[in-house]
Amino acid sequence: ARIAYDLTAEGFGPGVNGPMYIAVQLPSAGDQAAVGALSAALNADPGVALAAAAPVAPDAQVGVIQVFPTTAPQDEATTDLLFHLRETVIPQALEATGGAAFVGGFQAVTVDFTKVLSDALPWFLLIVVGLGFVALLFLFRSILVPVTAALGYLLSLGAAFGAVAAVFQWGWFGGPLGVHDTGPVIAFMPILLMGVLFGLAMDYQVFLVSTMRSRFVHESDARRSVARGFVDSARVVT
Repeated sequence: ARIAYDLTAEGFGPGVNGPMYIAVQLPSAGDQAAVGALSAALNADPGVALAAAAPVAPDAQVGVIQVFPTTAPQDEATTDLLFHLRETVIPQALEATGGAAFVGGFQAVTVDFTKVLSDALPWFLLIVVGLGFVALLFLFRSILVPVTAALGYLLSLGAAFGAVAAVFQWGWFGGPLGVHDTGPVIAFMPILLMGVLFGLAMDYQVFLVSTMRSRFVHESDARRSVARGFVDSARVVT
């Protein structure tokens, strides 16, 4: 699949692997003029390699145009083109015809989905950390334990995001890891990573503090209980 992807991009241009599909809502059934006007405007845009319109049936209410960008799906320029088409090219081209158009396709879905996830990410993080804080607060009846757990989780999250950016965006250690090209990661990866790391961070915090607490109940020596609890849990956590 990867070889076919590269060969297709080499033979037909990078944008062939990420076409956009425009659905044109016709002002009247079979109105070829609206589709033709939009198709001409799209082909005149420097970011578009080709805009190919499907024939419009006499009773059709919707026309379809397939748009191939000049840039690859992973390029930022392709995302800029998507917004440019939606905000400038399409409204101007259809203003006189009275039609409307909507841009879809894998590239558009990815960009829109990424925007939704990006807007939800701060709230997701706040809820996850907040609920974990409250759970540890009731479990250990301590302020310091949930605070250290939350800070440890955030530090782990920052380190994980940093490692992902270093490898997949900056290309560090790409050769040994088999990463041949840098680019964006899939949109839901940050949320997945946050969920997995939260589970690990909270579990390990419970392991550590529970063992330390158990030692303290039996030995009543706080300093020794912390040290022994850490040693007892270290093998499991590691």
